Amino acid sequence: MASFQWACHTAARTARLRVRARDTGVAASYRAVDIGGTAVLAHCTLPVVAFTAVPVVPAGPVREFVDPPGWAGVFAEVGFRALGGEELGVGIDRVDLRDLAEAELRQVRYWRPRTLGELMFNWWD
Repeated sequence: MASFQWACHTAARTARLRVRARDTGVAASYRAVDIGGTAVLAHCTLPVVAFTAVPVVPAGPVREFVDPPGWAGVFAEVGFRALGGEELGVGIDRVDLRDLAEAELRQVRYWRPRTLGELMFNWWD
């Protein structure tokens, strides 16, 4: 997460925006930082980031993702892949879940995420 924090502060400084950490809840699969009104979500185990213009609610779902803003290139410099809104909006019925463990599949069946984004950036991990 150190490289994520560095990238957030570098992006904010470059764009002349403020950075503010967001509480995601204890069991969230991601960490969130607000940069000038855009929430940046970093997955806890995968080297990916996502963006949303909707405020992150602790222990709540993230359902609306947007494309990376112009200042997001710095995340790639430290090894993160910035996911776009269209990619994260893919229906869960179109996602290959074969690599998930049985415990993860049980969570998917229970929580019923609708999109890839809801699956990846969740609060029930």
